Amino acid sequence: MRAGSSESSDLFGCRLKQEVVEGHKVLVLENEALRIGIDVDHGAHIFQFIDKRTQMNLLYEDPKGLANHDVGGWYELFPNAGKACSFNGIDLSGHGDVRSLRWSFRIGRESREEAVISLEATSKELPLKLEKTITIRKEQPTAWITEKITNLSDKQQPYLWGHHVTFGAPFISSQCRIELPDCRVYKRPEYGNDASRLAPMATGTLSKISGKDGAPVDMTYFPSEPCSEMLFIDGLSEHWYRLYNDEWDVGCLLTWDGSTFPYLWLWQENEAAQHAPFYGRTRGMALEPQASAVPMLAKALEEGQAPCLQAGESRQSFIHLTLLNERRKS
Repeated sequence: MRAGSSESSDLFGCRLKQEVVEGHKVLVLENEALRIGIDVDHGAHIFQFIDKRTQMNLLYEDPKGLANHDVGGWYELFPNAGKACSFNGIDLSGHGDVRSLRWSFRIGRESREEAVISLEATSKELPLKLEKTITIRKEQPTAWITEKITNLSDKQQPYLWGHHVTFGAPFISSQCRIELPDCRVYKRPEYGNDASRLAPMATGTLSKISGKDGAPVDMTYFPSEPCSEMLFIDGLSEHWYRLYNDEWDVGCLLTWDGSTFPYLWLWQENEAAQHAPFYGRTRGMALEPQASAVPMLAKALEEGQAPCLQAGESRQSFIHLTLLNERRKS
């Protein structure tokens, strides 16, 4: 049930390694507190965020292997964020094509005090480039990520951009509580399904949102019963969320740049969906900072909710993930 590291638990300082896993080139950033695994051959997908104290990987691990991250792990949604669609006669991949591309990388710094890697990829579908830098520091349980997107064309370019951060079992269980700042939580009508506990046009807060039977539903803990949910969150007073599993005594705090990602999408799957790629066997939860409240670039353009970059323009942002321990400080 727990994912482990090949290094000893008394590792001193920071370390950066290159490995081959299932035929993929993988970068590993590691210090005393955490281990981060990044698949540079497949979307710079962060497939490991391991708490060294418990040896638990907080991220969802696909049982079909590293190349299958439709459900989980942490990958970028860019330059599309939702389902596949067409824009100006161009077919855009679901969740954006950069999540499946081979990324280039360079080692920025490696010392006992700090390890830094820089990665980049250019979409093959739209003239947009994404660059990111991941940093860890000695004895600190945080991944610091800074990013930049650039319009490589001489015309204005709309885009969608988000982070598909998906957590999995055993971290995700009925003992895992979710904390959000003040915000509104709601459903979009196109994301209804029979396995949802919520009313078709439900709206409210995480602790009180309209249920199918008219009674409010409290979603502050991951559900114990089978269900499938897709929710949207806006009006965030601050841009963070906190997850904590009381049974395992491990959690995390995600903070991000709210000017770039003002919205949050919340997806939960607890062994309810029978279709691919879930097959009734998936337990996972994604809380996804997003640039738009509208999934799919074509739909976002129709609703006037797609951000744009002018010709040659860039935009910078940040996102940080920190391990938490309530009983004994990390």
